[in-house]
Amino acid sequence: MKKTTTPKLELPFTFHLPAFRQVNITLVGVGGTGSHIASGLASLALELEERGIPTEITFIDPDCVEQKNVGRQLFAPAEVGTFKALAVAKRLNAVYSLMTGASCRAIDRRDTFVVAGALNIVIGAVDNFAARKLIAQKVDAAKGNLFWIDAGNEYSNGQVLIGNCSSHAVFKKGLGLGLSHHLPAPHVVYPDLIQATKRKAKMIKKKKQELSCAELAAEGLQGLFVNRMAAAWALAMLSDLLLLRELKYFGVAFDLEWGGVRTYRLDRATLEEVFAVA
Repeated sequence: MKKTTTPKLELPFTFHLPAFRQVNITLVGVGGTGSHIASGLASLALELEERGIPTEITFIDPDCVEQKNVGRQLFAPAEVGTFKALAVAKRLNAVYSLMTGASCRAIDRRDTFVVAGALNIVIGAVDNFAARKLIAQKVDAAKGNLFWIDAGNEYSNGQVLIGNCSSHAVFKKGLGLGLSHHLPAPHVVYPDLIQATKRKAKMIKKKKQELSCAELAAEGLQGLFVNRMAAAWALAMLSDLLLLRELKYFGVAFDLEWGGVRTYRLDRATLEEVFAVA
């Protein structure tokens, strides 16, 4: 007689976003991906304001607009020579009557990205380990009070992730209860976001200066629309978080060349895989 096995009961898991009355968003990097994210943030801010939720947006980027950025990034010829963060802030403030802020410098240890009493979100649209590592440290220090959306890409592929927790102990506790307001932080899902692998380290050493997104695209080393795709995914996740106050997934990895997408579903099995919870 054939032995029968009882199917394993899949316990539910629910992500709970605490109530919030104010939103604080910091966009780090206003270039290839960031400039496209910025325009979407304006739409979200207007929607939140209509719902009675004050929204503060700050753009951070030390770079200036160059001619090669026009067309590939959301900048006009008249903005060449101006700081990217300032150019985007001025444009959105003029068109939508917003009060976005701009910081024309690189992030450093002074930045916390946290406003007391607000739902705090930092969006990383950067292409270097140092910036991501600093953001990761701030997320760790905030102990769940800072959501990090990281958008990164190569020639035709990329990944977008959202999370606010890197502590296995904290996350395991929430997973056991089946209800949590924590999501695995981007550097938990992809550790190499903040740790240079040997292969990447050799590539960086070979090139004294990293090429910008515009230079990569111009040399055929980056697709023209891969940044826009990363931006679209980031805004879709942020919209679900802020407007619907729920998420069905916390990350995607996409490939435009083959049309493939891996979705990191917000279920117990995927979370256990990511956090390696025993």
